[in-house]
Amino acid sequence: MHKYMMKGYQNEVVSFFGYWPEFCDSSITNYKNDEDSIQLTLDYIDSDKKVKGTVFLRFTGVSENELSIYESGSVIDKLQITEGDQYRVSIEPCYGLGGSFKCTSVVAEVANA
Repeated sequence: MHKYMMKGYQNEVVSFFGYWPEFCDSSITNYKNDEDSIQLTLDYIDSDKKVKGTVFLRFTGVSENELSIYESGSVIDKLQITEGDQYRVSIEPCYGLGGSFKCTSVVAEVANA
């Protein structure tokens, strides 16, 4: 396992999968965009480990939202969260929802699908 400094929001996902994934080929099964928060529900499968989980991501204090329009069936190629003064979230799509935004808080939870 690649060793790096784990962020607090990563704990549950890393505990479940053994690492923080890029969420490649994850389907976005639910998307909610309120005034200052964004919620994503992702179905992620690690085919090498044969582990599948539903990941719930909640971002609050959202600003500079440059996400495209959500389309049913959206699939992620890569989701990246970087830290600075705020978190910067970028979503590279395979299909559908993509773009970037900043936020002040990230919460990630996982449920076995």
